Amino acid sequence: MATAAIVAKKKARERTAEAAANAVPVVQDKKSKDVSKVIKKVKARKSVFGMFTRKKSNKELVEGAKKKTMPLRVILHVLRQRRKDQLYTQLFFYFVFMCMYTFVIYHSHKPFHAFTQNFAITDVIVNEPFNERDDTEALTSTHDPRCFSTIGETDEVFVWLNNVVTDKLFPDGCENGGIAVQGQNYFVQQLQIRQGRTKQIEKDIRGTKFAAYPGFSSTNKDKDSNQTIYGEYKTGLSPIEGFPFGSGNTVDYGSEQYVTIMDPKIGTGNITAKFKFMEENGWLDEATRVVVLDANFYNPTTDMVTAARFSIEILPQGYISSYYYSYTWPRSPHDLTDMVVLARAILEIYVFLFIMWLFFIEIKELIAEGPGKYLTLFNTIEFIAIIAMVGVILAQLYFESIWNTCDVTSSEYENWYRLGQIGRLKRNLVGFSMVMGWLKTFKFLEMNSKIKIIWIAIHNARDDLSSTMMFFFILIIGYGTCGFIIFGNQVRDFSTFTSTVSWLL
Repeated sequence: MATAAIVAKKKARERTAEAAANAVPVVQDKKSKDVSKVIKKVKARKSVFGMFTRKKSNKELVEGAKKKTMPLRVILHVLRQRRKDQLYTQLFFYFVFMCMYTFVIYHSHKPFHAFTQNFAITDVIVNEPFNERDDTEALTSTHDPRCFSTIGETDEVFVWLNNVVTDKLFPDGCENGGIAVQGQNYFVQQLQIRQGRTKQIEKDIRGTKFAAYPGFSSTNKDKDSNQTIYGEYKTGLSPIEGFPFGSGNTVDYGSEQYVTIMDPKIGTGNITAKFKFMEENGWLDEATRVVVLDANFYNPTTDMVTAARFSIEILPQGYISSYYYSYTWPRSPHDLTDMVVLARAILEIYVFLFIMWLFFIEIKELIAEGPGKYLTLFNTIEFIAIIAMVGVILAQLYFESIWNTCDVTSSEYENWYRLGQIGRLKRNLVGFSMVMGWLKTFKFLEMNSKIKIIWIAIHNARDDLSSTMMFFFILIIGYGTCGFIIFGNQVRDFSTFTSTVSWLL
């Protein structure tokens, strides 16, 4: 027992000497407080009432510490807690900003309304059978289940045009207007039909000459065909991409094609006669590589417009591929008569100012610290997020500047599809900014031990993760090449290398 007491006293003296060695050499102050009271003040700052008291700066804390006898570990604890409080305060304001940014984005794009309107329009035109049985004429009426998605012959293109397109977009009485495709989705303006053609070449095989029409390219596109049959040759149209067999396999048909306009004001009979003239005079022949129909719609209930495109691509091998796209957006993005739009407009101003403030703060820090010190993991994520948000603002301003020149009530076709493509790029940028914006919140949690340990684990495992990804990449390339070679001539999903890799993934 005596030995234990001696050892305890010795350790106590050692701890006292160690604390004295680590203490900051300062001049004693009569009003100085002991360590326990300082720690209590630190804890009080974390309470609700501590929010309303003035917080001293780090410099003031250090100056105050010089006048007191205080262990260095307590000073470091105070500074660390001060930094953590600052980050949590910034996190609160940034979280509020991200919630507002999400609200603005959602009500600007209205994904649910856009999807339902897109589907309502395209489903009727794409999946409508060429001919449905009429129960009132059961003995003579027939049912043809073929539709746009199953077109496999050039003759079926005109069957679709004469039966589905004419019936849905140019019904009886179409010259009087008010053509609703489905519900209140009104077909407005005109139907634009475009055709991309290639020039004929001859191939001599052992004295026998064959007429050949190669795949479309900028060097062999046809500009000199009879415009009475094929329509007026125009430039400056929205670009057309074809061959949707996976990314990287698209064909660029450019922005110059033969254009035929179908105006509902000429009536159903004249529309039918025009389609018949095109069919009888070989409007669709071996030189045709792509046929595109562009139509615009407006729904007064949702006050949203839709630009739809229906494409039929004819490859030199004779294979026909049909596909469609549609884009929907609000007719009046800033209709202040709607209270929701008014609230969104007010929040847009706050979001814009906050993004600009963040942008200038980051630029200032980048210039002050230099790229070498500034580009840490969290700073890089933050900078990319802010740049993406600035890009969203610029894209929205550009989109609205073009859309303001368009008119739903115009009697002539307007190229809304080009706006739809710009809107698609803007939505992709919005999605990217959302991901990076929410990742930025981890910067404010960098002093949280439970969150930080995850980043440390990822950082320490980066070499192993890279090796695993390399192994996985080589494995996919090997199996992808094997599947492409073996099954590519029989299975559509393996007909191109990129679609094979996509299917395997």
